[in-house]
Amino acid sequence: MTKQTDGQQFAISGLQKKVLFVIGACEKAGNPPTLTLLNKIFYFIDFGTYAKHEKTITGSSYIKLQFGPVLFGLNDILDSLIQKEKLSISKVKGGFEKEHSVYNANKQLNPQDLGLNEDELEIIYKTVNEFAGKTARNASRESHFHYSWI
Repeated sequence: MTKQTDGQQFAISGLQKKVLFVIGACEKAGNPPTLTLLNKIFYFIDFGTYAKHEKTITGSSYIKLQFGPVLFGLNDILDSLIQKEKLSISKVKGGFEKEHSVYNANKQLNPQDLGLNEDELEIIYKTVNEFAGKTARNASRESHFHYSWI
């Protein structure tokens, strides 16, 4: 992780909670996320929140890559949560019997611990449920054609 000021360190800690919460919500919806799916879910959560409130839930930015938007710093956050044993990775078989790594929350967070209002929580739940059952490939296709990305 790169060196950061105290203010940024606090923001990352809050973002870690949100990442852990969203992973837990995905598991409850029956779809533990891959890294790609998690990036897409956060993209749509942030876009939906920004459209309604002119602010994002993550407070982070996105990097435009060939295969779609990527939440800046997500890999570092996931690594940190794994090191703290709050998150684990398991292997599941996907389409064509291909093995995928999915993230599992070792601790479920209470929504009140996130500092979000009811409307922001509703956007998280709605987005997670919208992606329940979708593969990372399908979610990627959707994000590539989303008008904010073109």
